[in-house]
Amino acid sequence: MNDKDNLTIVYYASTDDFANADLTANAEREAQIAASPDEVKLQRRLAWIALQRAADFFAETTGITPPQICIAGNRRPQATGAYVSVAHCAVAVAAAVSRAPVGVDCEPTKRILPQSIADRIALPQERRTLSPHPTNDVLLRLWTAKEAAFKALPTPAQPPVVWQVDTTAFCISSFEAVNAVITVATPSQTGIISRRLTPDDLQG
Repeated sequence: MNDKDNLTIVYYASTDDFANADLTANAEREAQIAASPDEVKLQRRLAWIALQRAADFFAETTGITPPQICIAGNRRPQATGAYVSVAHCAVAVAAAVSRAPVGVDCEPTKRILPQSIADRIALPQERRTLSPHPTNDVLLRLWTAKEAAFKALPTPAQPPVVWQVDTTAFCISSFEAVNAVITVATPSQTGIISRRLTPDDLQG
């Protein structure tokens, strides 16, 4: 396997950047989000566009045929020839494309989580990696790692509750951008290329 086969592409964007943009997803996605509040429609449309851009860049980088993206029966996106994942929150969206199973999640950096959440969601092996009083940044990274790892699992292997996922069984990569913590989970180590999507990218 060469480096191009062992690659994950992540596109992310600030929702503020696209607050006044006229965004449209494909008909399948538009039907899925029709009943969503307007602010959630923006997030979901933007996440879909980020996913399409990530898939195109993944194809350019690896030399494969551009993955064709659709909505699976579980309402999650899926693609031909690649694994994909999307996430959105009030301030950001993120999308990941990889040859390996992949999950992505994002949360606003200003979200404050209670210290007690570590005891509620961390498995014993995860708790051993935390200090007795983890910072809010550490808690956000744990929270998003749980969500991302859950998404990286095939549906039949997903536990009943997200917090039952053992993040120590995954390669976790987290970074801060556009006022959000963005976390990517894969079952094995991959190279990660992250790119920010801006309104200028949609011109022309």
